[in-house]
Amino acid sequence: MDLHKVACFKKNKKGTDAEYDRQLKGQQDGINDMTVKEYLDNREAYNKIGRKGTGAAQQEAREQFRSKLIDKYEKELTRRGEYFGEEALQKAQELASNEMNTLNALHNPDMIAGGYDNVVDLGDASVNKSIGSQWKNNGKDDVGNKLAASRVEVMDAQA
Repeated sequence: MDLHKVACFKKNKKGTDAEYDRQLKGQQDGINDMTVKEYLDNREAYNKIGRKGTGAAQQEAREQFRSKLIDKYEKELTRRGEYFGEEALQKAQELASNEMNTLNALHNPDMIAGGYDNVVDLGDASVNKSIGSQWKNNGKDDVGNKLAASRVEVMDAQA
Protein backbone atom coordinates (compact mmCIF):
# COMPACT_ATOMS: atom_id res chain seq x y z
CA MET A 1 0.00 0.00 0.00
CA ASP A 2 1.28 3.46 -0.82
CA LEU A 3 2.14 5.87 1.96
CA HIS A 4 -0.96 7.75 3.06
CA LYS A 5 -1.01 10.92 5.14
CA VAL A 6 -4.03 11.03 7.42
CA ALA A 7 -5.68 14.43 7.85
CA CYS A 8 -4.55 16.29 10.96
CA PHE A 9 -6.42 15.76 14.20
CA LYS A 10 -7.63 18.84 16.05
CA LYS A 11 -6.59 19.06 19.70
CA ASN A 12 -9.23 20.01 22.23
CA LYS A 13 -8.54 22.40 25.09
CA LYS A 14 -8.69 19.77 27.84
CA GLY A 15 -5.77 17.51 26.95
CA THR A 16 -2.10 18.38 26.95
CA ASP A 17 -0.07 18.54 23.76
CA ALA A 18 2.17 15.79 25.13
CA GLU A 19 -0.79 13.46 25.71
CA TYR A 20 -2.18 14.14 22.23
CA ASP A 21 1.22 13.44 20.71
CA ARG A 22 1.57 10.23 22.74
CA GLN A 23 -1.86 8.90 21.81
CA LEU A 24 -1.57 9.90 18.14
CA LYS A 25 1.87 8.25 17.96
CA GLY A 26 0.28 5.07 19.32
CA GLN A 27 -2.43 5.29 16.64
CA GLN A 28 0.15 5.82 13.89
CA ASP A 29 2.39 2.99 15.10
CA GLY A 30 -0.59 0.65 15.39
CA ILE A 31 -1.67 1.33 11.81
CA ASN A 32 1.86 1.01 10.49
CA ASP A 33 2.30 -2.35 12.24
CA MET A 34 -0.76 -3.88 10.51
CA THR A 35 -0.93 -5.52 7.13
CA VAL A 36 -3.52 -4.28 4.65
CA LYS A 37 -5.40 -7.57 5.13
CA GLU A 38 -5.49 -7.09 8.91
CA TYR A 39 -6.75 -3.55 8.44
CA LEU A 40 -9.49 -4.62 6.01
CA ASP A 41 -10.55 -7.60 8.16
CA ASN A 42 -10.74 -5.44 11.29
CA ARG A 43 -12.65 -2.69 9.50
CA GLU A 44 -15.13 -5.26 8.19
CA ALA A 45 -15.61 -6.67 11.70
CA TYR A 46 -16.05 -3.17 13.14
CA ASN A 47 -18.61 -2.26 10.46
CA LYS A 48 -20.60 -5.41 11.31
CA ILE A 49 -20.56 -5.35 15.10
CA GLY A 50 -19.10 -2.01 16.16
CA ARG A 51 -17.66 -2.09 19.65
CA LYS A 52 -19.91 -4.88 20.99
CA GLY A 53 -18.04 -7.26 23.24
CA THR A 54 -15.19 -4.89 24.05
CA GLY A 55 -16.07 -4.48 27.71
CA ALA A 56 -14.22 -7.52 29.11
CA ALA A 57 -10.85 -6.55 27.63
CA GLN A 58 -11.24 -2.97 28.81
CA GLN A 59 -12.34 -3.99 32.30
CA GLU A 60 -9.37 -6.36 32.68
CA ALA A 61 -6.90 -3.67 31.57
CA ARG A 62 -8.47 -1.13 33.90
CA GLU A 63 -8.33 -3.49 36.89
CA GLN A 64 -4.66 -4.30 36.26
CA PHE A 65 -3.80 -0.61 35.94
CA ARG A 66 -5.84 0.28 39.04
CA SER A 67 -3.96 -2.36 41.06
CA LYS A 68 -0.63 -0.89 39.96
CA LEU A 69 -1.82 2.59 40.92
CA ILE A 70 -2.91 1.41 44.36
CA ASP A 71 0.49 -0.19 44.96
CA LYS A 72 2.27 2.95 43.75
CA TYR A 73 0.19 5.30 45.91
CA GLU A 74 0.37 3.07 49.00
CA LYS A 75 4.17 2.90 48.81
CA GLU A 76 4.43 6.64 48.23
CA LEU A 77 2.11 7.53 51.11
CA THR A 78 3.99 5.20 53.46
CA ARG A 79 7.41 6.43 52.30
CA ARG A 80 6.39 10.03 52.95
CA GLY A 81 5.08 9.08 56.40
CA GLU A 82 1.59 10.40 55.66
CA TYR A 83 -0.36 7.16 56.15
CA PHE A 84 0.40 3.63 57.35
CA GLY A 85 -1.23 0.20 57.18
CA GLU A 86 -4.94 0.05 56.42
CA GLU A 87 -5.18 3.85 56.34
CA ALA A 88 -2.51 3.99 53.61
CA LEU A 89 -4.32 1.32 51.61
CA GLN A 90 -7.67 3.11 51.85
CA LYS A 91 -6.15 6.45 50.82
CA ALA A 92 -4.29 4.74 47.95
CA GLN A 93 -7.55 3.16 46.74
CA GLU A 94 -9.24 6.57 46.84
CA LEU A 95 -6.42 8.23 44.87
CA ALA A 96 -6.37 5.39 42.33
CA SER A 97 -10.14 5.59 41.84
CA ASN A 98 -9.95 9.34 41.29
CA GLU A 99 -7.22 8.90 38.69
CA MET A 100 -9.04 6.03 36.96
CA ASN A 101 -12.05 8.31 36.44
CA THR A 102 -9.95 10.38 34.03
CA LEU A 103 -8.61 7.46 31.96
CA ASN A 104 -9.88 5.47 28.97
CA ALA A 105 -8.65 2.20 27.53
CA LEU A 106 -6.56 2.78 24.40
CA HIS A 107 -6.58 0.60 21.29
CA ASN A 108 -3.79 1.35 18.85
CA PRO A 109 -5.22 2.11 16.46
CA ASP A 110 -8.80 2.72 17.53
CA MET A 111 -11.16 -0.04 16.47
CA ILE A 112 -12.93 2.29 14.03
CA ALA A 113 -9.55 2.74 12.31
CA GLY A 114 -8.90 -0.98 11.95
CA GLY A 115 -7.51 -1.73 15.38
CA TYR A 116 -7.94 -4.97 17.29
CA ASP A 117 -10.02 -5.27 20.44
CA ASN A 118 -6.80 -5.29 22.49
CA VAL A 119 -6.25 -2.68 25.14
CA VAL A 120 -2.61 -1.63 24.97
CA ASP A 121 -2.59 1.27 27.41
CA LEU A 122 -4.72 3.76 29.28
CA GLY A 123 -4.72 7.47 28.62
CA ASP A 124 -6.45 10.77 29.20
CA ALA A 125 -10.15 10.21 28.49
CA SER A 126 -10.78 13.63 26.93
CA VAL A 127 -7.91 13.15 24.48
CA ASN A 128 -8.97 9.60 23.62
CA LYS A 129 -12.58 10.63 23.00
CA SER A 130 -11.46 13.57 20.88
CA ILE A 131 -9.22 11.42 18.68
CA GLY A 132 -11.77 8.60 18.46
CA SER A 133 -14.56 10.89 17.34
CA GLN A 134 -12.40 12.49 14.66
CA TRP A 135 -11.74 9.23 12.76
CA LYS A 136 -15.24 9.34 11.29
CA ASN A 137 -15.13 13.07 10.53
CA ASN A 138 -13.82 14.73 7.41
CA GLY A 139 -10.45 16.22 8.22
CA LYS A 140 -8.61 19.07 6.62
CA ASP A 141 -5.65 18.97 4.27
CA ASP A 142 -2.32 20.71 4.89
CA VAL A 143 -3.68 24.09 3.79
CA GLY A 144 -6.92 23.87 5.78
CA ASN A 145 -9.39 22.75 3.10
CA LYS A 146 -12.04 20.30 4.32
CA LEU A 147 -11.67 16.85 2.76
CA ALA A 148 -14.55 15.16 0.93
CA ALA A 149 -14.26 11.89 2.86
CA SER A 150 -13.57 10.89 6.46
CA ARG A 151 -10.16 9.66 7.56
CA VAL A 152 -11.29 6.01 7.61
CA GLU A 153 -13.13 6.31 4.28
CA VAL A 154 -9.95 7.54 2.64
CA MET A 155 -7.91 4.74 4.23
CA ASP A 156 -10.54 2.15 3.22
CA ALA A 157 -10.43 3.35 -0.39
CA GLN A 158 -6.65 3.21 -0.53
CA ALA A 159 -6.43 -0.23 1.09
